[in-house]
Amino acid sequence: MSSPFQKKFCGKSPFKQEDPKHEESLLTGTVFEPIPTIKEIRKKFNSGIDQAQDKVDSLKKIGPVVKVVAAPRKKRKSLEHIGEEILNFPQEKARRRTDGYLDIIPDEDGLMQAQNSFEYGDTSRHYFAGDETSRSIQDKFKSLPYPTRVAMGIAGSNIGGWLHEYKNLKDGNPFLESLEDGTNNFWGSLASLFSRDTSTKILDKTKKYLPDGKVKK
Repeated sequence: MSSPFQKKFCGKSPFKQEDPKHEESLLTGTVFEPIPTIKEIRKKFNSGIDQAQDKVDSLKKIGPVVKVVAAPRKKRKSLEHIGEEILNFPQEKARRRTDGYLDIIPDEDGLMQAQNSFEYGDTSRHYFAGDETSRSIQDKFKSLPYPTRVAMGIAGSNIGGWLHEYKNLKDGNPFLESLEDGTNNFWGSLASLFSRDTSTKILDKTKKYLPDGKVKK
């Protein structure tokens, strides 16, 4: 069960990647530490020039120090992430529209109530996701005839939505929940035929008939 609160990070990608927590998430390598100069040794150890010279000579006999270092392995972007970037983040636009629709505002600590904690929260979230994804695809193909780009937008929105739900099913989400989310996504994609204001009014009129997307496991 998700927390009733979520942080809102302004100006950041909605796909912030986690820091690696396991060894397989790290890249290891070696680096050579250069032998310090006499000046550096005198400054560090507050020693005289002769003592510093002896230290440098002894380090030269030992040779350069080899250190093993580890750095985070750069994660590959998922196809969903790549698609979001190409389409100018329609999911983030949908999240903002949902926040506005549900009148969610941050508190003094910048925390916001989770959309799913509101009545019709999950319904509106998937509805607006289908709507905004369809619009973004249509915007990418403005040079095509209107019927063609609209059809591409609606189809692309639903293909993307079902691919996302397939991933959720693999993660253990109930099938009925994915079916309900896909239904709301489909209805939202059709609403992209109209202006955003009209789309919101359609949601107002139909939300009580749409599935709530909250299925107990």
